[in-house]
Amino acid sequence: MNKNSPSIPWIDVIAESASDYARQTLFKDLFHDSMNKNRITESNLTSLSGSYLLLTANKSDIELGFLSDESVLMDLARTILSVSPEVIIPRLDMMDAVNEVINIISGGVKSRVNDQITGGIVLGIPYFLEGDAVQKKIQQGAVETIDFAGMPVTLYVREETQDNL
Repeated sequence: MNKNSPSIPWIDVIAESASDYARQTLFKDLFHDSMNKNRITESNLTSLSGSYLLLTANKSDIELGFLSDESVLMDLARTILSVSPEVIIPRLDMMDAVNEVINIISGGVKSRVNDQITGGIVLGIPYFLEGDAVQKKIQQGAVETIDFAGMPVTLYVREETQDNL
């Protein structure tokens, strides 16, 4: 494999990392039956919010995203913050919790492929987006919807080489 420009299936790697995190840390039996488990379809991709993180890998920037309907993200944040489903958490706390999720998943991505890339991977800082900004990103990258501990989430990946930046 050419370590200067390896061919890495980023969407598969982030899906594997997310699935491992959900299975190992967010056990499905922790999720209350009242949680929002709506299915994400093409028609409601416009209603997604979520967190993004930029990886720098040799001569490429890879942007990863963890997206879902806001009600699903609120349920996930309640679980991460160890509060009951009835507790109303501040929106900023939800955003912070979801930023931690993409940070952990990105760390899993790094651990899976770091040795395949000359110079390794550098993780960026997570940030939260919603609305039109999410819709524009989705159109520019690859997306895959997965079952994340019983909740539908959409993973996003966009890779750009520094020649194209």
